[in-house]
Amino acid sequence: MLRSLDVFAGIGNFTLAAKMVGHIETLQFVEIDKYCQKILNKHYPYVPIHSDIRTYKGELGSYDLITGGFPCLDISSQNPKGLGLDGPRSGLFYELVRVIREVRPKYLLLENVVHILYKDKGRHMGRVLWELQQAGYDVEWATISAESVGAPHLRERVWFVGYRSDLKNTYSHSTRFQELFFTPISETQKQCTRLLTKTGTYWQHKPRVDRVLNGSTKGIHRTNRVRVLGNSIVPQVAAIPLTKIVNIDKLIYEIQNSKDC
Repeated sequence: MLRSLDVFAGIGNFTLAAKMVGHIETLQFVEIDKYCQKILNKHYPYVPIHSDIRTYKGELGSYDLITGGFPCLDISSQNPKGLGLDGPRSGLFYELVRVIREVRPKYLLLENVVHILYKDKGRHMGRVLWELQQAGYDVEWATISAESVGAPHLRERVWFVGYRSDLKNTYSHSTRFQELFFTPISETQKQCTRLLTKTGTYWQHKPRVDRVLNGSTKGIHRTNRVRVLGNSIVPQVAAIPLTKIVNIDKLIYEIQNSKDC
């Protein structure tokens, strides 16, 4: 099992996606919103919540995976005067990088709005990739929409998948690892769709066109629904890059065991 830290956790849809995929256990949330904390406590009562990433101190080796959609409010196309990563909210990305450096997990899965590709002619996107590379991670990214997994709305998002750089060097002798490592995230989508359909955790019915996300809205009060869902992710989309991470981790386990034998 991959031990996961879910930061900027919101209502827990990264963790919901992890449950869909399997092989991942969330051990800690970081979430500042009081209402979201209530939702997390209701659905994951045994997972502790730290309230502010700015005061969270990571422990080396305590997690194998960090997931999080860092704030988009200063990046979004709806805020043309936003300062991007220099803004007070989206700038919390740098606190996330600090935690990544402290923990040094094997894998990362981060998310943000598609406008990060165009903000300031792509400079903020470049800064994200640069910071993660400097922290010691090989990073691939892909744009995946909610529409592509059957939702009745577009909701394009950019997904960053990071692998600790030493993993590629350690397992470069394995042809299977190299093939899987360099397979684009988009190639995982068909496999993930089959998995979620088989386990009954894909779209079980066609959702309404009010951004109600399958499997994530039970118990969410109507007055808070638009706000918390607007800040959330579609778990069926997050399951796609998570599936690739899990496949790589399982393959590493197989390689390690074959050496032990």
